[in-house]
Amino acid sequence: MADLANMNNYRDEWGQVTNYNNVGKFELVEVRSVPNATTINLMCGLKHSYTASGRVQVVRVPRFIDLTVNTGCSVIAIPTSITLSATGGNGGNQVLSFGSFATPLEASGPGGGGTGGGIAFSLGTPTQNATGGLSGTTNSSQVNTFPPNGATSGAAGMTSLPFEYFTINAANVTICANNSTTLNGSVIGSLPSGAVLTWYSTQFGSTVLGTGATYTTPVLSATTTYFLGVCPGTFRIPVTVTVNSASITGVLTIPVGGTTALSGSGTAALVNPWVSSAPGIGTVDATGLVTGVSPGTTTITYTTSNGCLATVIVNVTTPLPVHLLSFDVTKYSSDAAKIDWVTASEQNYDYFNLFRSQDLINWTLISRVEASGNSDKLSQYTFIDSLLPHGMHYYQLEQVDLNGDQTVSPLRSLLIGSDFWIVYPNPTNDVCVIEGIDSERALVALFDLLGNSLPVYSYIVDAKSIALSLECFSPGIYSVVVSEGAFVQSFRILKTAK
Repeated sequence: MADLANMNNYRDEWGQVTNYNNVGKFELVEVRSVPNATTINLMCGLKHSYTASGRVQVVRVPRFIDLTVNTGCSVIAIPTSITLSATGGNGGNQVLSFGSFATPLEASGPGGGGTGGGIAFSLGTPTQNATGGLSGTTNSSQVNTFPPNGATSGAAGMTSLPFEYFTINAANVTICANNSTTLNGSVIGSLPSGAVLTWYSTQFGSTVLGTGATYTTPVLSATTTYFLGVCPGTFRIPVTVTVNSASITGVLTIPVGGTTALSGSGTAALVNPWVSSAPGIGTVDATGLVTGVSPGTTTITYTTSNGCLATVIVNVTTPLPVHLLSFDVTKYSSDAAKIDWVTASEQNYDYFNLFRSQDLINWTLISRVEASGNSDKLSQYTFIDSLLPHGMHYYQLEQVDLNGDQTVSPLRSLLIGSDFWIVYPNPTNDVCVIEGIDSERALVALFDLLGNSLPVYSYIVDAKSIALSLECFSPGIYSVVVSEGAFVQSFRILKTAK
């Protein structure tokens, strides 16, 4: 640690550096790791604080463990003319005072001297001084050495100790969830005699997990930090295992000829991010769009850019012998929805399941309605969904025949209790309209399911409407956040394939 402002030997032509906002200060600190292009982890903290705007310069100074001495060169040992000192401190003195403001009846003895330190070096014969400090003295003529109170000189320290230098290194690791990994530690230099590398679960305390240069973790589902140190000893370095995971969301039951847009978490792999185990039953493209080919099940596997996998099973059903003419959802009251559907014919039909969701991920069965059975006539059905909380609600109809085969209708949505704005059509395969806003003042933001901000492609339709284009995005679920002054409202939009 040095302060250039306080250095006497500076070149006049350089000018004198003043100590202002840490200008002129430099620190030499050992680097523990460099995890990325913008982060440097240090072995210990800095004494001063620095900012990029302060024009801080980081200089890499290499550290050499082995030294090769070429012909004609030599390594000079520490000569006798060099003195290495590690002396103990002197004890405090006793000064007695007399007079009307003194307390002549009380006194304490002088302090004892400190013990000398330790001196270690690797080569040479320097002069060594590790004497203990002197005991304190007293100005009393009666007790000038004060031996009854134990004020002794310090013991001598230790000299010519073996020189031991070492550094512990261990790299951080990134794995996928539900896997284990083996951590590897190494030592630069030589450990003290009898010391061993030891793995801990905490930075402090006797939480030993294992010893040696390697440690195999248990199966991990979350990011975990371990610590590598030397036992006996207290110094430990952190070793972090970053755990990544992958997941898939979307509708998992489709009829033959139908599609479902699956969404994967994180960043997809560049090559074959989506794979179907049975393309003859269901195919999947590079965006996660699954198309039903024949009845059965297929396992869809999604791979992220860091190699993590997620799988779901998609059920492809036989088209049912029913002709669904319409499926509509309208507002029935301030907190209720009216769901109507009409079939043109029903053969070997059993019942309908009506589902509701507010996030297009979690679905609730709200009604089971018995079918007409076998009919060649129009059949009309109605269900009132009451006591709905404010917000956007999504509905889907599942049709089940006597064999247990099932198929699902297109999605329908309804906004309940909104004091602000509405978004339609939803689902959409291209453009949706945000209606009821001040087109000049309103702000629109778009996010994916992971909360990543996406570019907004929008234009003003009129004074109270803005059109939002999703044409450039893959099929899936997106979150739209609209703000106008202090009012903020969010919507979920399902982008379907064209």
